[in-house]
Order: sequence, then C-alpha cells, then structure tokens
Amino acid sequence: MRPPTPSEVYYKGHAKENGEFVDETSRKVWADFQSKKSTNLEDENPKTENELFLEALGGWKNGRVYGLGNAIDNFYVKPNNDPSFKKVRNELVTNLTSNVELLSSKNLEQAKEIEETKVVLDETTTKLNETEKKLDETTRQLKETTDAMKAMQAQILFLTENVILRLS
Repeated sequence: MRPPTPSEVYYKGHAKENGEFVDETSRKVWADFQSKKSTNLEDENPKTENELFLEALGGWKNGRVYGLGNAIDNFYVKPNNDPSFKKVRNELVTNLTSNVELLSSKNLEQAKEIEETKVVLDETTTKLNETEKKLDETTRQLKETTDAMKAMQAQILFLTENVILRLS
C-alpha cells in the first residue's frame, strides 16, 4: 500500500464524510488545487501534484504551511533562508560545476581515443584484407604445384613401368 499524498491527508482532515468541507477556507484551498491540477495538464513544464497542492495551500509562511499541521514534515522540505545554508548550497553548485567540467574533459579525451582506435582498426582491417589476398594467392599456387607434382609422379610411374616392361 502506498503512503497517502499531502492532498489526501488534507482532504481526510478537512472534509466531512458527505464530502462537504469543514469551512470555507478548506473548500477554497481544495477548489484552487483542483483548478491548478486541470490547468497544469496544458503547461509546457507540468508540476507534480505535490507542488500544485503546496501552491494551493499558500506555500510556506513563517516556517509553516496552512492546513497540514505537523504532517507537513512528511511531505515537504522546509526552505532554509539561513546564510550558512546558502553558502553550503553555493559550494555544492561549485563542486558540481567542477565535476561536470572534469567529466566533459574526460569525455573529450575518450572521444579522441575512440577516433584514434578507429583509425588503427581501419589500418588493421586493410592489412588483414591484404594478408587474406596473399594467403588466397599462396593457396592457389600451392594447389597448382601439388597438381603439377601429382602429374609428374604419374608420368614417372608410367615411365618406370615402361622401362621395367622393356627390360623384361
């Protein structure tokens, strides 16, 4: 069973069994959420349902979000406006940027190595083709020589038999 979404928790806590909301504010939040969901489908960069619901609730105000109480911590990360947090975030961005640059550099090196390997492969393929042609020619010459030797052996045998017959 999947955990409930923030909108499901909100609905359960703010709607009666018959579907009516406990107050007008709760009804307006829910209506705004439903409206955001339907218009979100047409957006070029659609938001998640949780993002839309946070907007419908009015977002973070004074470190809190209206309507979810302590359950908010189960669904959203509280924004931190602490300067040390921004410093850490900036350092993280700098580190990530450095890593991207390093990986891009390695990627270029590997691409160069791949191209060099392709050149060596092409040269090796050419040499292999030449060797195959030489092997085919040598095999053809060997077959001709073998056939000629067999013919010579047959002639020698024939002549030897004739000489033996004449001598007898």
